[in-house]
Amino acid sequence: MANGGDYERSTDPWVSVSPDGSAYAFSLSFNQTLSGENALLVSKSTDGGATWGPNAVLKRDTDLNVFNDKNSITADPTSSRYVYAVWDRLEFPVERASRVAGEHAIGYHGPTWFSRTTDGGATWEAARKIFDPGTINQTIGSEIVVTGTGDLVNGFDLIYNFKNAKKVRGDNVAIQRSADRGSTWSTPTIVDKLNSVGVTDPTFGSPVRTGDIIPSWATDPRPGHQEVYAAWQDARSNGNARDQIAFAKSTDGGASWGTVSYAINTVHSSPAFTPRVHVLPDGSIGVLYYDFRNDDAGIPLVTSTWLLHSHDGGATWQETRVGADFDMSSGARARGYFAGDYEGLTHSKGDFLTFFTQMNGAGANPPGSISPRPASDIFASRVG
Repeated sequence: MANGGDYERSTDPWVSVSPDGSAYAFSLSFNQTLSGENALLVSKSTDGGATWGPNAVLKRDTDLNVFNDKNSITADPTSSRYVYAVWDRLEFPVERASRVAGEHAIGYHGPTWFSRTTDGGATWEAARKIFDPGTINQTIGSEIVVTGTGDLVNGFDLIYNFKNAKKVRGDNVAIQRSADRGSTWSTPTIVDKLNSVGVTDPTFGSPVRTGDIIPSWATDPRPGHQEVYAAWQDARSNGNARDQIAFAKSTDGGASWGTVSYAINTVHSSPAFTPRVHVLPDGSIGVLYYDFRNDDAGIPLVTSTWLLHSHDGGATWQETRVGADFDMSSGARARGYFAGDYEGLTHSKGDFLTFFTQMNGAGANPPGSISPRPASDIFASRVG
Protein backbone atom coordinates (compact mmCIF):
# COMPACT_ATOMS: atom_id res chain seq x y z
CA MET A 1 0.00 0.00 0.00
CA ALA A 2 2.95 2.34 0.42
CA ASN A 3 2.89 3.26 -3.27
CA GLY A 4 -0.83 4.10 -3.12
CA GLY A 5 -1.76 1.08 -5.22
CA ASP A 6 -2.71 -2.60 -4.83
CA TYR A 7 -6.25 -1.97 -3.60
CA GLU A 8 -8.89 -4.59 -4.33
CA ARG A 9 -11.25 -2.14 -5.98
CA SER A 10 -11.40 1.40 -7.35
CA THR A 11 -14.58 3.34 -8.02
CA ASP A 12 -15.94 6.83 -8.71
CA PRO A 13 -13.31 7.64 -11.38
CA TRP A 14 -13.07 11.30 -12.40
CA VAL A 15 -10.76 12.87 -14.98
CA SER A 16 -9.98 16.55 -15.60
CA VAL A 17 -7.54 18.13 -18.07
CA SER A 18 -5.39 21.21 -17.46
CA PRO A 19 -4.78 23.92 -20.07
CA ASP A 20 -1.33 22.42 -20.77
CA GLY A 21 -2.91 19.07 -21.69
CA SER A 22 -2.03 17.23 -18.47
CA ALA A 23 -4.78 14.85 -17.37
CA TYR A 24 -5.55 14.09 -13.73
CA ALA A 25 -7.44 10.91 -12.78
CA PHE A 26 -9.01 10.75 -9.32
CA SER A 27 -10.39 7.58 -7.76
CA LEU A 28 -11.68 6.15 -4.52
CA SER A 29 -9.76 2.93 -3.93
CA PHE A 30 -10.50 0.47 -1.16
CA ASN A 31 -10.42 -3.09 0.09
CA GLN A 32 -13.70 -4.93 0.40
CA THR A 33 -12.34 -7.12 3.19
CA LEU A 34 -12.51 -5.98 6.81
CA SER A 35 -8.98 -4.55 6.66
CA GLY A 36 -10.47 -1.05 6.45
CA GLU A 37 -8.10 0.53 3.94
CA ASN A 38 -9.59 3.17 1.68
CA ALA A 39 -7.84 6.03 -0.05
CA LEU A 40 -8.26 8.93 -2.46
CA LEU A 41 -5.66 8.58 -5.23
CA VAL A 42 -4.68 10.99 -8.01
CA SER A 43 -2.62 9.98 -11.02
CA LYS A 44 -1.29 12.31 -13.73
CA SER A 45 -0.72 11.72 -17.44
CA THR A 46 1.28 14.06 -19.66
CA ASP A 47 1.06 11.98 -22.85
CA GLY A 48 -2.65 11.91 -23.59
CA GLY A 49 -3.37 9.00 -21.27
CA ALA A 50 -0.80 6.57 -22.69
CA THR A 51 0.95 6.38 -19.31
CA TRP A 52 -0.03 7.40 -15.78
CA GLY A 53 1.52 7.86 -12.40
CA PRO A 54 2.81 7.63 -9.87
CA ASN A 55 -0.21 7.82 -7.55
CA ALA A 56 -0.52 10.71 -5.14
CA VAL A 57 -2.32 9.71 -1.95
CA LEU A 58 -4.54 12.60 -0.85
CA LYS A 59 -6.13 10.76 2.07
CA ARG A 60 -5.77 7.21 3.36
CA ASP A 61 -7.73 5.58 6.18
CA THR A 62 -7.61 2.21 7.90
CA ASP A 63 -10.29 2.95 10.50
CA LEU A 64 -13.55 1.06 9.90
CA ASN A 65 -15.45 3.98 11.41
CA VAL A 66 -14.68 6.32 8.49
CA PHE A 67 -15.17 6.14 4.74
CA ASN A 68 -14.37 8.64 1.99
CA ASP A 69 -16.90 8.94 -0.83
CA LYS A 70 -18.09 10.77 -3.98
CA ASN A 71 -14.81 12.33 -5.02
CA SER A 72 -14.35 14.76 -7.93
CA ILE A 73 -11.38 16.63 -9.40
CA THR A 74 -11.18 19.91 -11.32
CA ALA A 75 -8.18 21.25 -13.22
CA ASP A 76 -8.28 25.04 -13.13
CA PRO A 77 -8.98 26.22 -16.71
CA THR A 78 -7.10 29.49 -16.07
CA SER A 79 -3.81 28.03 -14.80
CA SER A 80 -2.15 24.62 -15.17
CA ARG A 81 -0.56 25.02 -11.76
CA TYR A 82 -3.84 24.51 -9.90
CA VAL A 83 -5.96 21.35 -9.59
CA TYR A 84 -8.68 20.92 -6.96
CA ALA A 85 -9.88 17.67 -5.36
CA VAL A 86 -12.96 17.41 -3.15
CA TRP A 87 -15.00 14.64 -1.53
CA ASP A 88 -17.23 13.83 1.43
CA ARG A 89 -16.02 11.81 4.40
CA LEU A 90 -18.46 9.73 6.43
CA GLU A 91 -17.47 9.52 10.09
CA PHE A 92 -19.22 7.15 12.49
CA PRO A 93 -18.91 7.01 16.30
CA VAL A 94 -18.36 3.23 16.41
CA GLU A 95 -17.90 0.42 13.90
CA ARG A 96 -21.41 -0.98 14.43
CA ALA A 97 -22.94 2.42 13.63
CA SER A 98 -21.09 2.52 10.33
CA ARG A 99 -22.84 -0.67 9.22
CA VAL A 100 -26.35 -0.33 10.67
CA ALA A 101 -28.28 2.93 10.17
CA GLY A 102 -25.08 4.89 10.72
CA GLU A 103 -26.50 8.19 9.48
CA HIS A 104 -28.89 8.23 12.44
CA ALA A 105 -26.27 7.50 15.08
CA ILE A 106 -25.45 10.28 17.54
CA GLY A 107 -21.95 11.44 16.66
CA TYR A 108 -22.26 10.63 12.94
CA HIS A 109 -21.42 13.38 10.47
CA GLY A 110 -20.22 13.82 6.90
CA PRO A 111 -17.96 16.83 6.30
CA THR A 112 -16.51 18.02 2.99
CA TRP A 113 -12.78 17.50 2.50
CA PHE A 114 -10.46 19.24 0.05
CA SER A 115 -6.93 19.15 -1.30
CA ARG A 116 -5.18 21.01 -4.11
CA THR A 117 -1.94 21.19 -6.01
CA THR A 118 -0.41 24.57 -6.80
CA ASP A 119 2.54 23.22 -8.79
CA GLY A 120 0.93 21.11 -11.51
CA GLY A 121 0.70 17.91 -9.48
CA ALA A 122 4.29 17.79 -8.21
CA THR A 123 2.94 18.06 -4.66
CA TRP A 124 -0.49 18.13 -3.03
CA GLU A 125 -1.48 20.05 0.07
CA ALA A 126 -2.53 18.08 3.14
CA ALA A 127 -6.21 17.21 2.91
CA ARG A 128 -8.47 19.27 5.17
CA LYS A 129 -12.10 19.90 6.02
CA ILE A 130 -13.64 22.91 4.31
CA PHE A 131 -17.14 22.42 5.73
CA ASP A 132 -18.62 20.35 8.55
CA PRO A 133 -22.44 20.33 8.68
CA GLY A 134 -22.46 19.04 12.26
CA THR A 135 -23.72 15.97 14.04
CA ILE A 136 -26.15 13.68 12.17
CA ASN A 137 -25.81 15.78 9.00
CA GLN A 138 -23.68 15.34 5.91
CA THR A 139 -22.65 16.58 2.48
CA ILE A 140 -22.42 14.46 -0.67
CA GLY A 141 -21.59 14.92 -4.34
CA SER A 142 -19.21 17.88 -4.08
CA GLU A 143 -17.94 19.26 -7.39
CA ILE A 144 -15.79 22.35 -7.94
CA VAL A 145 -16.31 24.59 -10.96
CA VAL A 146 -14.36 27.74 -11.90
CA THR A 147 -16.06 30.95 -13.04
CA GLY A 148 -14.87 33.17 -15.87
CA THR A 149 -13.42 35.51 -13.23
CA GLY A 150 -11.34 32.71 -11.65
CA ASP A 151 -13.43 32.19 -8.51
CA LEU A 152 -14.22 28.64 -7.30
CA VAL A 153 -17.69 27.31 -6.58
CA ASN A 154 -18.05 24.00 -4.73
CA GLY A 155 -21.57 22.63 -5.26
CA PHE A 156 -23.05 19.71 -3.33
CA ASP A 157 -26.07 18.15 -1.65
CA LEU A 158 -26.31 19.39 1.95
CA ILE A 159 -28.33 16.90 4.01
CA TYR A 160 -29.86 17.94 7.32
CA ASN A 161 -31.46 14.98 9.10
CA PHE A 162 -33.19 17.20 11.67
CA LYS A 163 -34.91 20.56 11.32
CA ASN A 164 -34.15 23.58 13.50
CA ALA A 165 -34.57 27.33 13.34
CA LYS A 166 -31.82 27.82 10.76
CA LYS A 167 -31.64 24.56 8.85
CA VAL A 168 -34.05 22.89 6.46
CA ARG A 169 -34.45 19.18 6.95
CA GLY A 170 -33.64 16.89 4.05
CA ASP A 171 -31.62 17.38 0.88
CA ASN A 172 -30.56 20.86 -0.23
CA VAL A 173 -28.73 22.10 -3.31
CA ALA A 174 -25.89 24.15 -1.80
CA ILE A 175 -22.60 25.85 -2.64
CA GLN A 176 -19.44 27.25 -1.09
CA ARG A 177 -17.31 29.90 -2.80
CA SER A 178 -13.60 30.72 -2.80
CA ALA A 179 -12.01 33.87 -4.20
CA ASP A 180 -8.42 32.72 -3.56
CA ARG A 181 -8.21 29.42 -5.45
CA GLY A 182 -9.25 27.32 -2.47
CA SER A 183 -7.14 28.80 0.30
CA THR A 184 -10.31 29.87 2.12
CA TRP A 185 -13.98 29.01 1.65
CA SER A 186 -17.25 30.72 2.47
CA THR A 187 -19.99 29.26 4.61
CA PRO A 188 -22.55 27.40 2.47
CA THR A 189 -25.39 29.08 0.62
CA ILE A 190 -28.52 27.00 -0.02
CA VAL A 191 -29.69 27.41 -3.61
CA ASP A 192 -32.93 25.46 -3.20
CA LYS A 193 -34.37 22.23 -1.87
CA LEU A 194 -33.48 19.02 -3.67
CA ASN A 195 -36.88 17.38 -3.86
CA SER A 196 -36.37 14.05 -5.63
CA VAL A 197 -38.89 11.26 -5.05
CA GLY A 198 -36.65 8.67 -6.69
CA VAL A 199 -37.21 6.63 -9.84
CA THR A 200 -38.92 3.29 -10.43
CA ASP A 201 -39.84 1.20 -13.45
CA PRO A 202 -43.15 2.80 -14.56
CA THR A 203 -44.69 -0.61 -15.30
CA PHE A 204 -43.50 -2.92 -12.54
CA GLY A 205 -42.37 -0.52 -9.83
CA SER A 206 -38.87 -1.98 -9.59
CA PRO A 207 -36.36 0.49 -8.10
CA VAL A 208 -33.99 2.37 -10.41
CA ARG A 209 -30.86 3.78 -8.82
CA THR A 210 -30.01 7.20 -10.28
CA GLY A 211 -28.04 10.33 -9.47
CA ASP A 212 -31.02 11.60 -7.50
CA ILE A 213 -29.01 13.10 -4.62
CA ILE A 214 -26.21 14.57 -6.74
CA PRO A 215 -26.63 18.02 -8.29
CA SER A 216 -24.55 18.86 -11.36
CA TRP A 217 -22.71 22.18 -11.81
CA ALA A 218 -21.19 24.28 -14.60
CA THR A 219 -19.97 27.82 -15.22
CA ASP A 220 -19.74 30.08 -18.26
CA PRO A 221 -16.02 29.82 -19.19
CA ARG A 222 -15.79 33.11 -21.04
CA PRO A 223 -13.39 35.59 -19.37
CA GLY A 224 -15.19 37.93 -16.99
CA HIS A 225 -18.39 35.89 -16.88
CA GLN A 226 -19.85 34.92 -13.50
CA GLU A 227 -22.76 32.69 -14.56
CA VAL A 228 -23.09 29.47 -12.53
CA TYR A 229 -25.60 26.75 -13.46
CA ALA A 230 -27.03 23.84 -11.47
CA ALA A 231 -29.17 20.89 -12.58
CA TRP A 232 -30.74 18.19 -10.43
CA GLN A 233 -33.69 15.80 -10.10
CA ASP A 234 -36.84 17.32 -8.64
CA ALA A 235 -40.53 16.36 -8.52
CA ARG A 236 -42.18 19.64 -7.50
CA SER A 237 -43.40 20.46 -11.01
CA ASN A 238 -45.96 17.63 -10.90
CA GLY A 239 -46.98 17.36 -7.26
CA ASN A 240 -44.21 14.88 -6.39
CA ALA A 241 -45.44 12.32 -8.91
CA ARG A 242 -42.13 11.81 -10.75
CA ASP A 243 -38.65 13.30 -11.00
CA GLN A 244 -37.93 15.87 -13.71
CA ILE A 245 -34.84 17.95 -14.53
CA ALA A 246 -34.58 21.14 -12.46
CA PHE A 247 -32.34 24.04 -13.48
CA ALA A 248 -31.06 27.10 -11.60
CA LYS A 249 -28.91 30.04 -12.67
CA SER A 250 -26.74 32.58 -10.87
CA THR A 251 -25.27 35.63 -12.61
CA ASP A 252 -23.00 36.72 -9.76
CA GLY A 253 -20.77 33.73 -9.12
CA GLY A 254 -23.29 31.91 -6.94
CA ALA A 255 -23.92 34.72 -4.45
CA SER A 256 -27.60 34.84 -5.44
CA TRP A 257 -29.88 32.68 -7.57
CA GLY A 258 -32.83 33.44 -9.82
CA THR A 259 -36.11 31.60 -10.20
CA VAL A 260 -35.66 27.82 -10.45
CA SER A 261 -37.17 25.94 -13.42
CA TYR A 262 -38.32 22.58 -12.08
CA ALA A 263 -38.88 20.77 -15.40
CA ILE A 264 -36.75 21.89 -18.34
CA ASN A 265 -37.07 18.45 -19.97
CA THR A 266 -39.63 18.38 -22.77
CA VAL A 267 -41.68 15.25 -21.91
CA HIS A 268 -43.13 15.38 -18.41
CA SER A 269 -45.15 12.13 -18.36
CA SER A 270 -42.00 10.08 -17.71
CA PRO A 271 -39.36 10.17 -14.97
CA ALA A 272 -36.24 12.09 -16.07
CA PHE A 273 -33.00 11.55 -14.19
CA THR A 274 -29.21 11.76 -13.73
CA PRO A 275 -28.63 15.19 -15.34
CA ARG A 276 -25.21 16.49 -16.29
CA VAL A 277 -24.74 20.18 -17.18
CA HIS A 278 -21.92 21.78 -19.21
CA VAL A 279 -21.27 25.09 -20.98
CA LEU A 280 -19.60 25.52 -24.38
CA PRO A 281 -16.92 28.17 -24.98
CA ASP A 282 -19.60 30.37 -26.64
CA GLY A 283 -21.84 30.24 -23.54
CA SER A 284 -24.33 27.65 -24.85
CA ILE A 285 -25.65 25.38 -22.07
CA GLY A 286 -26.18 21.63 -22.36
CA VAL A 287 -27.93 19.22 -19.98
CA LEU A 288 -27.62 15.48 -20.62
CA TYR A 289 -30.12 13.09 -18.99
CA TYR A 290 -32.06 9.80 -19.25
CA ASP A 291 -35.82 9.17 -19.34
CA PHE A 292 -38.42 6.44 -20.01
CA ARG A 293 -40.64 8.25 -22.52
CA ASN A 294 -40.27 5.45 -25.10
CA ASP A 295 -40.99 2.62 -22.66
CA ASP A 296 -43.89 0.52 -23.96
CA ALA A 297 -44.95 -1.07 -20.64
CA GLY A 298 -43.31 -4.36 -21.64
CA ILE A 299 -40.64 -6.38 -19.90
CA PRO A 300 -37.66 -4.37 -21.26
CA LEU A 301 -37.37 -1.03 -19.49
CA VAL A 302 -36.79 1.09 -22.59
CA THR A 303 -34.49 3.98 -21.68
CA SER A 304 -33.49 6.97 -23.82
CA THR A 305 -30.68 9.54 -23.55
CA TRP A 306 -31.28 13.21 -24.39
CA LEU A 307 -29.33 16.43 -24.62
CA LEU A 308 -31.12 19.67 -23.80
CA HIS A 309 -29.34 22.74 -25.16
CA SER A 310 -29.95 26.43 -24.63
CA HIS A 311 -28.39 29.28 -26.57
CA ASP A 312 -29.98 32.13 -24.62
CA GLY A 313 -28.72 31.57 -21.09
CA GLY A 314 -31.34 29.00 -20.14
CA ALA A 315 -34.42 31.03 -21.14
CA THR A 316 -35.45 28.44 -23.77
CA TRP A 317 -34.37 24.88 -24.53
CA GLN A 318 -34.11 22.57 -27.52
CA GLU A 319 -33.64 18.82 -27.32
CA THR A 320 -31.56 16.30 -29.27
CA ARG A 321 -31.69 12.53 -28.96
CA VAL A 322 -28.34 10.91 -28.17
CA GLY A 323 -27.57 7.30 -29.01
CA ALA A 324 -30.04 4.44 -29.19
CA ASP A 325 -32.65 3.19 -26.74
CA PHE A 326 -31.55 0.46 -24.34
CA ASP A 327 -32.99 -1.83 -21.66
CA MET A 328 -32.17 -0.43 -18.22
CA SER A 329 -33.38 -3.63 -16.52
CA SER A 330 -30.75 -5.84 -18.18
CA GLY A 331 -27.66 -4.23 -16.70
CA ALA A 332 -26.11 -3.83 -13.29
CA ARG A 333 -28.23 -3.97 -10.14
CA ALA A 334 -27.08 -2.08 -7.07
CA ARG A 335 -30.06 -1.19 -4.89
CA GLY A 336 -31.98 -0.99 -8.18
CA TYR A 337 -31.27 -0.97 -11.91
CA PHE A 338 -28.10 1.07 -12.18
CA ALA A 339 -26.44 2.94 -15.07
CA GLY A 340 -24.21 4.96 -12.75
CA ASP A 341 -24.50 8.03 -10.50
CA TYR A 342 -23.18 10.31 -13.24
CA GLU A 343 -23.10 10.93 -16.97
CA GLY A 344 -20.30 12.81 -18.71
CA LEU A 345 -20.68 16.00 -20.73
CA THR A 346 -17.85 18.12 -22.12
CA HIS A 347 -16.99 19.70 -25.46
CA SER A 348 -14.64 19.34 -28.41
CA LYS A 349 -14.18 21.85 -31.23
CA GLY A 350 -17.25 23.79 -30.18
CA ASP A 351 -19.58 20.77 -30.02
CA PHE A 352 -21.01 18.95 -27.00
CA LEU A 353 -19.31 15.61 -26.35
CA THR A 354 -21.43 13.19 -24.32
CA PHE A 355 -20.43 10.10 -22.33
CA PHE A 356 -23.14 7.79 -21.03
CA THR A 357 -23.99 4.17 -20.21
CA GLN A 358 -26.06 1.88 -22.40
CA MET A 359 -26.97 -1.63 -21.29
CA ASN A 360 -26.84 -4.49 -23.85
CA GLY A 361 -24.37 -2.76 -26.15
CA ALA A 362 -27.38 -1.05 -27.72
CA GLY A 363 -25.28 1.62 -29.41
CA ALA A 364 -25.08 -0.63 -32.50
CA ASN A 365 -28.85 -1.08 -32.63
CA PRO A 366 -31.35 1.23 -34.36
CA PRO A 367 -33.32 3.58 -32.08
CA GLY A 368 -36.09 1.71 -30.28
CA SER A 369 -34.56 -1.77 -30.66
CA ILE A 370 -33.42 -3.80 -27.66
CA SER A 371 -30.73 -6.46 -27.72
CA PRO A 372 -31.09 -9.42 -25.30
CA ARG A 373 -27.34 -9.59 -24.67
CA PRO A 374 -26.63 -8.73 -20.98
CA ALA A 375 -23.82 -6.20 -20.93
CA SER A 376 -23.03 -2.58 -20.15
CA ASP A 377 -21.01 -0.19 -22.25
CA ILE A 378 -19.91 3.43 -22.15
CA PHE A 379 -20.75 5.39 -25.30
CA ALA A 380 -19.62 8.75 -26.60
CA SER A 381 -21.48 11.00 -28.98
CA ARG A 382 -20.81 14.42 -30.50
CA VAL A 383 -23.71 16.89 -30.73
CA GLY A 384 -23.24 20.14 -32.64
